Amino acid sequence: MGCTLCGWTDRHAATIVEINKSGKRIGVQGDKATRIDSNGMSESQSYSYERQPNSAISYFSLRKNGMWKQVKSSYGCLVIGIRDEYYDYSF
Repeated sequence: MGCTLCGWTDRHAATIVEINKSGKRIGVQGDKATRIDSNGMSESQSYSYERQPNSAISYFSLRKNGMWKQVKSSYGCLVIGIRDEYYDYSF
């Protein structure tokens, strides 16, 4: 299933590849996102996605507040069911 890792303002497409028995911990691999528009450094961005089965697996756990957070990291959160990529050129 597709998912999106949300950082500060950037988003990165990924795929869920592992789920533990309780369903409260998942493994995620980053996808290859290829820009397919011609909009340059704009907010309007379109991508195609490819699985990267040999990429590293990052683990996320379901928190009490309902958010998926990366294990041993305070960086961003995970949105399940939507695969999205976005690069914020303003930084």
